[in-house]
Order: sequence, then C-alpha cells, then structure tokens
Amino acid sequence: MDERLKGTGKLTWLGPPSKEWTVHYNFSIILRLESSNLPRAAAHSTSNGAVWDTNDEVIPQGIFQLEAEDGEILRVKNLGFNTWVIVAPL
Repeated sequence: MDERLKGTGKLTWLGPPSKEWTVHYNFSIILRLESSNLPRAAAHSTSNGAVWDTNDEVIPQGIFQLEAEDGEILRVKNLGFNTWVIVAPL
C-alpha cells in the first residue's frame, strides 16, 4: 500500500537554538505486510521524501517537527542532499 503526503507546513528545529521554516513537503510512504507460516502478520513502513523552504533557505541536516496545514504533526529527519524520512516519535 502506498500513501502520499504533500502540502505546506511549519518545520521546527528540535535542537537549540529554536528555528522555524515555512516549507513545502512531499513524502511517499510504503506499507508492507509481511507474514510467515504463523497466523500473525507484521506491518513495516518506509518513507522517503523532500522538504524545501518556501523562501529557498537551506535547511540543515537533523531532526525536525513538521506541522502540516491540517494539524497533523510528524517527526522528520533531513539526511542531506534533500533526502528526508519520517521517523518514529520519541
């Protein structure tokens, strides 16, 4: 199953000093169900995407909070070279 998250939101740096950006984002989330011979199945998801500042400011590598326009809050990580992933919350 594939899902797309895209839109505009507020990106907040999670470390000191506090910094915020207004950004566009586009993530692809892939959910895979894996099962063995047992009756249980496990779901594994992976994501990759891009986040860019609306004013073309460079965003450093690190972990951020992304608040979407609809209020959904995601924890995201910039791996560099405009490669972003959604990470699990603390």
